[in-house]
Amino acid sequence: PPPPPYPSGSRSNVHVENTDVTLRPEPSTTSGSLTSSSAISNVGAATHNTTGGFVALGDQGYTGVLTRFTAINAPSTAAWTYAGVNIVVEDEIHQFRYTSSSLYNTPTIQRFNSTTGSYIGTASLSTGTCSSTSVRYNIYDATMDSNGDVFLAHYSSYLLSKWTVSESSWTCKSSYNFGYPYYITGVDFDESTNKLWATYYDSSSYPNYNQYLMELNPASPTSINGTWSLGSSADFNHKGSSNNPLSGLDVNHPRVTVNEYNVQGSRHHHYSFSGSLLNKEGYQTLPGGGHYGLAEYDEGKLMWACFHVSYCSGYARQFQLGGDGALVDARSPSGTSATVQGATTTISNSVSSLKLAGLFAYTPSGTSVSVEVSNDGGTTWLTITPGQTVNFAAAGTQITWRATLSGTAQATPILDGVVVEYVNQYARNGYIYGYQ
Repeated sequence: PPPPPYPSGSRSNVHVENTDVTLRPEPSTTSGSLTSSSAISNVGAATHNTTGGFVALGDQGYTGVLTRFTAINAPSTAAWTYAGVNIVVEDEIHQFRYTSSSLYNTPTIQRFNSTTGSYIGTASLSTGTCSSTSVRYNIYDATMDSNGDVFLAHYSSYLLSKWTVSESSWTCKSSYNFGYPYYITGVDFDESTNKLWATYYDSSSYPNYNQYLMELNPASPTSINGTWSLGSSADFNHKGSSNNPLSGLDVNHPRVTVNEYNVQGSRHHHYSFSGSLLNKEGYQTLPGGGHYGLAEYDEGKLMWACFHVSYCSGYARQFQLGGDGALVDARSPSGTSATVQGATTTISNSVSSLKLAGLFAYTPSGTSVSVEVSNDGGTTWLTITPGQTVNFAAAGTQITWRATLSGTAQATPILDGVVVEYVNQYARNGYIYGYQ
């Protein structure tokens, strides 16, 4: 709240902490991707796989969450204004397309060849035996279960819906109403565990806007087997928003990915289960405009598409593909310990504080990854944990990191990447208004 005597006020591009007021910091991050040989300056006794984008104690069948693949391009003849949720149906991609930015409309289901991106036509959409027309609206995510049925998540309708799907038609067969305050924002069927998962926004939690992950009973989805916190408005504030919704979920146990949607851009937030605890690994910022939904494309790959064409820049008419962090082929380790060092990022203005924005790793039981960071090219090192900010005695301009991988004779940790955040620039102007 504003200070007395002002009962109300507003501010823009201003950061307030305790009694200090500054222009809003504009954080930058190092590139965490390990898909280039230059991303690692010293691999030590570890193995660096640039195709899968990871470092491990011996090669593995794995694709890191920071890995990107060549996008699938749709033809210019296909309509592409507001491209919503996508899902793979047999050898096609089905896309929910809208004629305006509002999802409170019935979408057109467009069909594309899943390999070439060529446009095929449209599929029909019928409410079938579902009595509520809400199953047509506010679609935030989709997933296919082991029987070939598709679940849809409906944001402001408190709904999951279940559909019989073919290449040419969608027919609703069931809907499940969670009721207030469950705004369903994501859904995923994890084939490795045969479990159904969903995310929701607790609409009763204003002004914190709490977000949660749920494990559901696939036979009776409104039966909740467990709930875990994903964060609040302080965690989902991309592009300066105070309350970005989630829209999209992917679970490859123990890894969990959720998509934070803002029309100007999306961020993927990554988590990992350790026993019954869900720990946050960090987030990555995606290029192009924001997107709705996360779809499993192929083994080791996720798919999404930019929604609002005005913000897509060079990413319109593309199905983007990225890694999903699932271990599909566990191989014997070549050792039990190694230390690797990342590339050095040289910046123009010196900094004395660094934040570990992301430590992305697959860590089987008994394994671990620990990280240190440096702001002077590796002369001075400080231990750091995800989300933590450390302060150096002297400012520096050469940012790097090193990670120690500790494994067992049977299993290796797999490091997808390390993202270090720093602030060396601020908004150029801002304002504070007080009203009486």
